[in-house]
Amino acid sequence: HGGGYYSQQDVREIVAHAAKRHVTIIPEIEFPGHAMALLTAYPEIGTTGKIPEVRSNITPDLIGTHPKAIAFLKDVLDETMAMFPGKWIHFGGDEAPKGQWKKDPATQKRIDELGLRVSPEDPKHPNASEDALQAWMFNELAAHIAKKGRSAVGWEEIMHGDNINKLAKGSVIMPWLS
Repeated sequence: HGGGYYSQQDVREIVAHAAKRHVTIIPEIEFPGHAMALLTAYPEIGTTGKIPEVRSNITPDLIGTHPKAIAFLKDVLDETMAMFPGKWIHFGGDEAPKGQWKKDPATQKRIDELGLRVSPEDPKHPNASEDALQAWMFNELAAHIAKKGRSAVGWEEIMHGDNINKLAKGSVIMPWLS
């Protein structure tokens, strides 16, 4: 969307300016989709390990769920929390097509290792196991920020994969589809 970036100092100044006006800025960290810039800079964090082809903001390229990717996201969240003192961190998570996860043997193995395989898969919900994996990812990272007194916010996709009953305590759901 035009490129550019804010330095950490820029962010701190903007957050302080907003706070003086009684405004809390809630950052949004995107995963597993909407992450083309991240996957271009750090392809090893992705599902394929390859630099994505530049497209629109909605691409089939997803952040992986392997330990290196989860550790990377936790580091990003730690840096984000250091700059944004508010209670909430928005996780994004919408519009993440599951084709890469569905075709990737390592991701499918991860689904099985985590006990997230939905079997038999409902033909009306062909990505049920992958939706459960995205829900696991949300909950894993929500637990990480909860240890630091923060709460996760996510688009309604955080309820998918039967996650409504497993959501991290204090999570905020933002409907946009229903």
